[in-house]
Amino acid sequence: KKMKNLKMFAIGLAAMAAMTMGVHATTCADNADAMLNDVCKSDLHAALTDAQEGDTIKLLDNSNWSSSQNLKISKKVTIDLNGKTITVNDSTGLVVLKGGEVTLTGTGSVKNTSSASQSLIVVEAGSTLNVEGSVKLIHEGGNATAAILVKGNADESISTNVTVGNDVTVTSKNHGLVVGLLNDQTTALNTKVDIAGKWTTAAYVAKVNGTIVYNEDAPEINVIGGTYTSTGATALYASGYANWTVNGTVKGAQAIEVRSGKVNVTGGSYTATGTNTKGTNDGNGTNAITIVGGTANYPAAEYIDVTISGGEFTAKEDNSYAIRVVGVDEDSKLAISGGKFTSGKDNDNKQLPVMSINNAAEFMEDHKNIISGGEFIGGLTGEVTSGLTKYSSEEVLKELASAEFNTNENGTVVVGTQTSEPEPTNPDTPSAGDGKDPQNPSEPPKTGDNIMAFVGLGIASLAVVGLGTKNLKKQTN
Repeated sequence: KKMKNLKMFAIGLAAMAAMTMGVHATTCADNADAMLNDVCKSDLHAALTDAQEGDTIKLLDNSNWSSSQNLKISKKVTIDLNGKTITVNDSTGLVVLKGGEVTLTGTGSVKNTSSASQSLIVVEAGSTLNVEGSVKLIHEGGNATAAILVKGNADESISTNVTVGNDVTVTSKNHGLVVGLLNDQTTALNTKVDIAGKWTTAAYVAKVNGTIVYNEDAPEINVIGGTYTSTGATALYASGYANWTVNGTVKGAQAIEVRSGKVNVTGGSYTATGTNTKGTNDGNGTNAITIVGGTANYPAAEYIDVTISGGEFTAKEDNSYAIRVVGVDEDSKLAISGGKFTSGKDNDNKQLPVMSINNAAEFMEDHKNIISGGEFIGGLTGEVTSGLTKYSSEEVLKELASAEFNTNENGTVVVGTQTSEPEPTNPDTPSAGDGKDPQNPSEPPKTGDNIMAFVGLGIASLAVVGLGTKNLKKQTN
């Protein structure tokens, strides 16, 4: 009985200490629309005003900033949407200022209205935006605006970071994500963008503006899984210089276009779905991937370096190609070590070869042995004519392939596979996963190794049992 009284006394002291330290209730009155940590606030504006670095704000009701209020944040703060909606001012959007670090999480939406004249979220140089959970970004559009606009950066001492998580949904009546402003920014130093989730846009899903020039600290764009669909333009548009790594499900009138930068495609699927309706120069094509060099309209169109090690590239439209190469010079790089490529049909409903190359004979001279693997439905190229010289599709393939290849009766070419019959497998030889020593796969583990592994497993099991017993005693006390 004495122990019980002491325990009740301790609980009472803890409760009094909590009250003294200012801990508040976890629910608020109806006139409070937000909670700062566990303190009730009248609205999001009041919560942001009082927030300290690293604080969390939880919405209790929808937050409307569509009037004259500007939602500009310069602090490190997490906003839990909690199933609610933030509506931002069309002329400003939600702006993450230099030094700010904003995390949007939970469920709920950030949106603007149909008259939107500004991007939905603007990320200033030197700031960080994280969008996670099941957040929805809904951008109603406006010419040259984006759901997320990442401004350029000329200051080497600061960095800009954007992350969009796996369960985030982004819809836009214009662009999805754009790095760099039009015309007046030539660098986006120390800028890193990691995107996933589900994106659906009317214009580009992700774009680096053509004004961004080569720099050692150029933007890094990582497309990490997710789906990216443009209903009327190129989906991924490497117009200005950046370092891209891409592995996702990408669909658009054109899936990818590269005019500048390094683009490394490691897997995924890339489908050109239809006629491009976005402009005459900006990503105007219907190919799965187009590589364009020497364009006067794009001062950053240089240092093209495209590597494809996996993925499936498909052009759905007639007279469209899986790979289209236009105007590249001897400094442009293209390397293909894997993937499956399928073009559309010609006017006679025959399968087109995979690649269409402008000035193909000159291209062959500068880009020998660039294909070490891949499956090319209907063949790699057609016949090439240069002056009075004609090159058969087989001759072009020999110049471009650096590995052995097979051509089947349908004209499909597979590069990088063995042409000889594989050696028969010895049934007495253990296969992978049958207990081979991972450090020396050609040699089975010694008996002593098996014994020591068994002893080690027993010790580990005893340790787990001992830990569980200790925890159980602690709980019963």
